[in-house]
Amino acid sequence: MAIQTYLTHALVADDMSHRGSIAVVVDVLRASTSICTALHRGAREVIPALEIEDAMRIAGKLDKEVRLLAGERNCVKPDGFDLGNSPLEYTNEILNGKALVFTSTNGAQAIARTRFATHRLVGGFANLSVLIDYIVAHREGEDGPRRIELVCAGTDGNFSFEDTFGVGAIAGELRKRLGDVAICDATRAALELYTLHKSRLTDFVMSTSHAQRLHDLGYGDDVAYCLTADTAPVVPIFENSTLKAALGASMEHPSA
Repeated sequence: MAIQTYLTHALVADDMSHRGSIAVVVDVLRASTSICTALHRGAREVIPALEIEDAMRIAGKLDKEVRLLAGERNCVKPDGFDLGNSPLEYTNEILNGKALVFTSTNGAQAIARTRFATHRLVGGFANLSVLIDYIVAHREGEDGPRRIELVCAGTDGNFSFEDTFGVGAIAGELRKRLGDVAICDATRAALELYTLHKSRLTDFVMSTSHAQRLHDLGYGDDVAYCLTADTAPVVPIFENSTLKAALGASMEHPSA
């Protein structure tokens, strides 16, 4: 088994070369965390949309009683949306049984880039342990070990520390469980950066441009929450245009 990392979603080739792989989209601040939190707190599904207009169109086709429109552009909730992209807004009372139509500046773009992978997952610190369980359980394909592709959403197509740290944490846990699996240079860089800074992760990330923007907009508390492990222990799986949580101890696909 090999772990391939893409340090921004813009580096992912939109072609069939990803067929058979397990792809994990990592958007720590904040789409990965919000999607995991939504499913953990009772949303029946999350429907990602690339653009605000797409999200509004999809939401318009759903019963108003059972859907919510959520997301952000440049960290801010768009006009007319029910929720932004702060996982701290996502409560059981609001989300229980609802379909969440979700769009974000970077996360939705990264999800779209994984369309040829066999398993399309969303991950980060929020679901770290169960994500590792799922990958380990599904690491073998019909033709042998699957390639693991870790896709950093990045910020506006550029490198971001927080997503790279998330990838480093995932790669580190996979190597603990599976031994000395092959890794590319980008994976090694993510792993070494995470190892170097994990003892003061929140302080370091708070110094980055994205986290500073969130702080300035009043979302500073989101940063520490998004860097906390296992707050939302579900594995979002994308299939048929929607994200649903894996089911049961065996982590089966929700459509199984």
